[in-house]
Amino acid sequence: MSHHCHDEHHDHSGHGHDHAGHDHSDDITPALQFSLYQHINFDEIVTLNEARFGMGRDITKKTWAERLQDEPELASDADEQLIITIPFTGQTLKVFINREDLDFSAAEEDHPTQSFELSQTSDVQELPVKRALFGGDVSRISYLGFKGEWMQLGRAPTNILYEAAANPSDHEVKGVGYGWNTAPPRSKHGRFRQVTSGLPPLTTGPAAALQRKEATTPPRTGVLAIKKGMSAVYQGKRRIPCTVLQLDRVQVVANRTRQQNGYWAVQIGMGARKPDNVTNAQLGYYEAKGMAPKTHLAEFKVKNEAGLLPVGVQLWPDWFAKGQYVDVRADRRGMGFAGVMKRWGFAGQPASHGNSKNHRTLGSVGGSQGSGSRIHPGKKMPGRMGGNQATVQNLKVLQVDNELGIVVVHGGVPGPKGCVVKIQDSIKKRDLTDARIAAINGMVLERNVGTEERLEQARQRHLELKEDRKKVAFERAIARQDAEAGAPSSA
Repeated sequence: MSHHCHDEHHDHSGHGHDHAGHDHSDDITPALQFSLYQHINFDEIVTLNEARFGMGRDITKKTWAERLQDEPELASDADEQLIITIPFTGQTLKVFINREDLDFSAAEEDHPTQSFELSQTSDVQELPVKRALFGGDVSRISYLGFKGEWMQLGRAPTNILYEAAANPSDHEVKGVGYGWNTAPPRSKHGRFRQVTSGLPPLTTGPAAALQRKEATTPPRTGVLAIKKGMSAVYQGKRRIPCTVLQLDRVQVVANRTRQQNGYWAVQIGMGARKPDNVTNAQLGYYEAKGMAPKTHLAEFKVKNEAGLLPVGVQLWPDWFAKGQYVDVRADRRGMGFAGVMKRWGFAGQPASHGNSKNHRTLGSVGGSQGSGSRIHPGKKMPGRMGGNQATVQNLKVLQVDNELGIVVVHGGVPGPKGCVVKIQDSIKKRDLTDARIAAINGMVLERNVGTEERLEQARQRHLELKEDRKKVAFERAIARQDAEAGAPSSA
């Protein structure tokens, strides 16, 4: 039993391709002019059991205007199974029988003779054809149509086989075991022995991670602030709760670049520490930057190099614009060990009817044989409450004041009074335009004129002091040795 297919239609509707306003009936140039066909490697098309060599490749190159012509046509030989391998990953394969009025619009609306849903996988797919729907002694395909847009996928290519009756033993790939295979493609294709094209490089690593996170990484750095407490502001008769966050000598301490660190980030410092409470290594770190030791340090990742700022630049509350939205991160206030009623809001056990000393207990934590006689992961139980980092997104900036050094945001912020919080532009609400960001950056750089020169002078001064400290340490060591050598030994 075999089948006769006049038109086969690949549909990539998931890619959002629109053919409105483009009439394919007048196309007389080869199908290679379309972007979708440019990504098909015609040299790698392999057809097994074809009556004449190259018939499968010829019908794939067939244009839309030539679809009703009898030649070229793909027909099977004495073997009823017709297998064609096209190095192309589709989504839907629609097969129609003896339809001369078929076009892409009709293929989307009409019901096909048989439809196949192709999964996006690197494994070989076997698609059994319902031969009773077609009938015939020879498998014939006169036209293969591809519709859609090309989309680069971060995974291995898919080998799709179309055949009437699949035989698993025919599709064993020699030399391929578990894991990734990077073997080069075979130069000669044997009968019923599919090509092993290898797999593309893994789409993992620092570069791929940065590319995936570009859309969720803010274009500029954030700042550190101290939570002073909650208050309220009035807009007419409306009372709006707010939180006051104060900036204390916030400066850019260092930059993290992709070349040296693998990512883009800005290190921000806040406050000041006494030199007596700082290690020598930290003193040298800040000495090379020409600034006092900071109380708190934090890194804020940025989208690209444009988000970096010169070292030594001081950021003020007007780094944020009134009316914009920000994300605030802080450590929650620690509650200590808490029960399930306080920690998770459980209702507790009944107060009476035989209940004794179990009013606030958890109760049963797991089923019997039906659930595996175990406690499933993620079960809500008593434990330490709070003390972990929390993020509140999309808080509106109500007020900024450079004289007081405060940023007032709408709503509450995690953590107790006096805790350190991180403020950065909202990820979900990008309300600052590129022009607005450029204007704010220009304003900050105007306030900090000469930071690069001061940084270079601080580095040179640091190297000179470092050499002086080495000389002093060497002289002290020599004096100590002389003193030990001249001291009388005790009997």
